[in-house]
Amino acid sequence: MESSTFPINSYVLVNYENDNNRPPSKLHTQLRGPLRVVSINADNTSYTLQNLVNNKLESFHIKKIRPFIYDPTVTNPEDIALHDEDFERIEHVTNHRFKNNNNKKSALQLLIKWDNEITPTWHDWHRDFASNEEVHKYLRANKLSRLIPPAYTYPKTDTRYAAEKAETIRLQQQRKQTRKQKRNRKF
Repeated sequence: MESSTFPINSYVLVNYENDNNRPPSKLHTQLRGPLRVVSINADNTSYTLQNLVNNKLESFHIKKIRPFIYDPTVTNPEDIALHDEDFERIEHVTNHRFKNNNNKKSALQLLIKWDNEITPTWHDWHRDFASNEEVHKYLRANKLSRLIPPAYTYPKTDTRYAAEKAETIRLQQQRKQTRKQKRNRKF
């Protein structure tokens, strides 16, 4: 098969990376993805691709990559990737608690409202939550930003740090105002 080039920000599918390049089960598609092309490595034989579910960057040899052909007016590549990874979107985080009065991330539980569920459910901290922006927003608003992994934060010298800090303060004030309104309704 002749290899081709894939432009930056295009979407591609890749072979599964196991011994026989097969899907993990009969319920999975023949190719994994879609993933977004982030860069072409200097040797022009491998690509850095972004997983649309967890935002992780992964490198693949060009021979394992196929184009993802779709109609953008009908298909959202992120929805396809979520379905492929059997992953649901977090609509928002409503509350948190720590098991055994232990304030470590490993003891953290989050009350999460998923897109496909009516009522929120409690979940122990999972490494997949580390890259989720809705979880980050909640942690910042509740003065728990120390639990956000450094890979998902900006250095203090970065201009985006100031914007992130301002958003954190705005979310904290909004949460404080909501609590105050709830207290006033009780009386």
